Amino acid sequence: MRNGSEEIINGVYLIGGPNVTQADDAAVYLIDFAGDLVMIDSGAGKSSSQIVRNIEMLGLDPSKISHLILTHCHIDHIGAAPFFRERYGTKILIHELDAQAILTGDSIKTAANWYGTTFPLRRQRSISN
Repeated sequence: MRNGSEEIINGVYLIGGPNVTQADDAAVYLIDFAGDLVMIDSGAGKSSSQIVRNIEMLGLDPSKISHLILTHCHIDHIGAAPFFRERYGTKILIHELDAQAILTGDSIKTAANWYGTTFPLRRQRSISN
């Protein structure tokens, strides 16, 4: 595991993932739009505090994360979404084709059963194609 984050390109950071937080996390990105932060995916859920520390180590404020875009409904991408919603009021965005699996906590479609966990999340907004 590597500590910290990596700037991919100006204003785009890798803040979580197998070599940054935990092996079961998918890549987690943060985009800084002049102080308005948008996160892409959130990892499997167990490394939320490390993701927050990585954001802070960049000199950014996690409470400025306005939106979390979930690329699809697998647990390694959505696990920490409830944490960011509850702690910082982050709005969650997911495509409508994946929203139902998240809303119902479908352990097969979210692949939560592969990780020995479950996933609860309430719908806020879905993106149509």
